[in-house]
Amino acid sequence: MNIAGEHALSDLAGDGEDSWKSVLSPLFKVNINLSGLLDYEDIVKIYIDHLIAVFEELHN
Repeated sequence: MNIAGEHALSDLAGDGEDSWKSVLSPLFKVNINLSGLLDYEDIVKIYIDHLIAVFEELHN
């Protein structure tokens, strides 16, 4: 995931009976980490570098 949005908050980590957290909690110890890839500066740099390369290729 690039960002932890509504899907992550409700469907994955929510308290509803059909969230992944609720389904897995009876069987496993569940730790929630709502960090997305774009929360990490090094990953953002990779994205930007790739975008720059694509735009340069399109304009050549």
